[in-house]
Order: sequence, then structure tokens, then C-alpha cells
Amino acid sequence: MTGLRRYGKVFGFCVVIATSCSLDDGGTQSVARNDLGIETLKTSSFSIDNEPVFELHAFDAAGTEVALLRRRIGFSADLTYMPNASWDTQRGTTITIVVQGVESRLVTREVALENLDGARTGGAVDTFLDLPEVRAALAREANLTFAAAPADSQPAPTDVGYWIPAKTCGNIQMKTPTGDVPYTEDCCQHNLSAWGKMTYHINPLLQDRVAIRTGHGAYACKMNDGSNCTGEACTYGPCGYAKPQFSFANSYELAAGKTYGYVYRIINTADPTQNRCSRTFTAANTNNPDLGNTTGTCDYDWCVNGQPAHQTCNSPGGTSCFIGPDPWGY
Repeated sequence: MTGLRRYGKVFGFCVVIATSCSLDDGGTQSVARNDLGIETLKTSSFSIDNEPVFELHAFDAAGTEVALLRRRIGFSADLTYMPNASWDTQRGTTITIVVQGVESRLVTREVALENLDGARTGGAVDTFLDLPEVRAALAREANLTFAAAPADSQPAPTDVGYWIPAKTCGNIQMKTPTGDVPYTEDCCQHNLSAWGKMTYHINPLLQDRVAIRTGHGAYACKMNDGSNCTGEACTYGPCGYAKPQFSFANSYELAAGKTYGYVYRIINTADPTQNRCSRTFTAANTNNPDLGNTTGTCDYDWCVNGQPAHQTCNSPGGTSCFIGPDPWGY
């Protein structure tokens, strides 16, 4: 379990060496019997170079670390640098999860991240995230929440068009083509809850990751509480979705040479309303014919006072200026 030991070293680096680092040890908590053998949780919060880090550690009865969730806010090389922006395009949130020695990584430009819906990769990771004590600790100490496991989700209501089981994304769900995103591959959309929705897709120019977005049926250009907002601070952008969470191949997949994102549908034949989207990584760059490509038709790229808008030039007369990148782009 080298991944877990490595994060122990990072923790020690914070305490011993970094002069701009502070540490706040959280308490410990017992955990009910579970399939992972986790008996105790321990949280800690600290800063490195004035950027916040939160960790949740899970131990078995012998004191061996079984799992770790780490949230770090700051620079990420996984986020593409975009010129002409009024905001730092390479600053965001990195979520690292290590369960039974397998490490997975999720990166987003959202620095006020509140949901971890994109962190689900199946298997032991979902078992860990769905432990009631883990969910409670994340919500209480890091303001991180996510929907229940797909098997626990509510059936899709039938009276509203977009409360749907998994299917190919609608064009209006995706942005109009740009030089950075000509179209999307393997785009899958499903309902997340009575108010939420998700899309999984691949940018053909960034095939080492899967972009996962959460949306709200009535929250275009809104904060999480539904209040109006302007610019990149908005939780939900002009197309009704939050900033994407980029999911990368885990350490097991990387060791097997599986570096290409692949999106697919999980079909529940007994209850089609529970069909859902998922992702994996493959050794070959292969599109999923079940989903195909989607060319978006949502042409907004900015928010002004709670309304979808287009970025405009602010120079005198608007004759010499640059239009910045879309903060919710993928």
C-alpha cells in the first residue's frame, strides 16, 4: 500500500519542514462493521504554502491505514493553462482517494467544491464513500457531500422531460463547438436525484480524462443556494452545470496501460429508470457506438446577475480586447 505511505510522508513534510504550514489534528471516530474492515476514522486539516489541505484517514483494527481521502486546493498541472483569463485557470481542487492501495484522482477548477459526485469509480471506492461515518465526517468537517449510491437513488419522475435514465446527452446540455472543444465523445446523461443531473463525456483533445458535470434543473448562473451570481464565482454556469470534475485513470489502470477515457451506460433491465452512466479507462482509444458524439448548442459562456450571457469587451468602444475562456469549459 505504497500510495498510503506516500501521503504519510507528505503529511510529515508539512509538519517538519514547510515554514508556511499549519496543522489542526481532527478527532477520531469509530466505524460500524463494514466490508473494508475499517474501524476508525481520523481527520486532519493543514496548509502548505498558505493553501488548505484536508485529509480523512481510515484504519483497521490493527491500526493499518486502509483508505485515505485528500483534498488539496491550489495549483494543478492537470488543469490546462488558458491565456487571456481574468482568473487563474490552473488553480482548483484536487481530490485523491486511495483504497486498498489503489489511488484515484479527481481535479476541478472549482475551489469551493461541495459535491464529490464525480469521485465514484465503483468497487471499493464506492464502498468507502458510502460508509455513513465517512459521509458524515466529510460533510461535517470539509463541507463535501454527494448523492447516495446509484442503487439508492430515486426513480426518475415522469412529469419533467430531463428527469431521465441514462441516455446520450442532448445537444442543449453541451456547449457549442470551440477550438478547445469541437464536440464531445461518448456523452452520457442521467438523473442524479429529484433535482440533479449529471453528464459524463470525453473532450477529443483531452482523452486522458473523463469530464463529469453535475447540474441543477433550475440553477443556471446560480450559487448552490439558488442565489444570483456573476462571473466565474457561480457554482452553476450558463448551461446549468457546475465546473467539470476531471476523472483520471487510477493507479491500477495506469499500470495496465489503460490511459484512454471510456464512457458507457450501466443498464438495469429490471428497472430502466435506474440506468446510469459510468466511466472506465482502456488501452486503446475507442469510441462507444452506444453513445456516439454530441455537438452542443448551448452558446452561452458567462453569467451576469443570475442570467446566462456572453462575454463582452470592456475596453473603450470595444475595439481592442480579448474574450476570456469559459470557466465551466471542459
